[in-house]
Amino acid sequence: MKKSDSKRICSGFSRSASFYNQNAVIQKKMAEHLCLLLTHYGNSFSVISELGSGTGLLTMELKKVLTWDTIHLFDLQEIHCSWPEACIHQCDLNEVVHFPDSDLIVSGATLQWISDIPALFEKIHAALHLRQGLFCFSTFALNHFQEIRSVTGLTLNYHSGEEMLHLLQKSGFTPLYMEQSLHTQWFQSPMDILKHMKKTGVNRVTVHELKNPRARIQKFCQDYERFHSPLKGYPLTWRPLYCIARA
Repeated sequence: MKKSDSKRICSGFSRSASFYNQNAVIQKKMAEHLCLLLTHYGNSFSVISELGSGTGLLTMELKKVLTWDTIHLFDLQEIHCSWPEACIHQCDLNEVVHFPDSDLIVSGATLQWISDIPALFEKIHAALHLRQGLFCFSTFALNHFQEIRSVTGLTLNYHSGEEMLHLLQKSGFTPLYMEQSLHTQWFQSPMDILKHMKKTGVNRVTVHELKNPRARIQKFCQDYERFHSPLKGYPLTWRPLYCIARA
């Protein structure tokens, strides 16, 4: 990912930060489910690193079910956390040279923004290897936001479950668990979908498409009509992917 893209992404998420948590319905469910899965493998860790902590949606869910001595929080935007055991790292994950030695590295709905997943996985494995730690994350699988891709041609770095398992194994991980799910949100209009995405900063369309002239927005709405359901409205399809692996 180019630095210019990182700046636009950071700007987009910063603008939505104040109302992100109340609008990020699917991301909240994903955070809760990721934590539920994680508790099957442990609930007490010495050092945790969270990659892409954002507004703290996953961080707060982790706090409900886990205990730790130290937690390192990494994010592109400014992190607001006053916990004495928290170490703040405002940085681009694509540019981090190495992560702290950890017992658990967790990431929620972030990896799709990473430009070089294999390189990141190698760094994560190196940080977990000495402690045989866990890597627990959620992201999105292929065909996530399939309607958006069909209309705009814009998409992020999505992988299939099989591809993700292969990348983990290639980096030295032993996969322990993988799950994929499907959620469909329904909206009253294509413009409502754009507004929702603007409030949550969840897709490349937020970074690029909304900054284009009004005619592009109008075309988006017209093209989205093909997905309209008379009974339900306009769909937005989510395909969460959950993985747990040991270094």
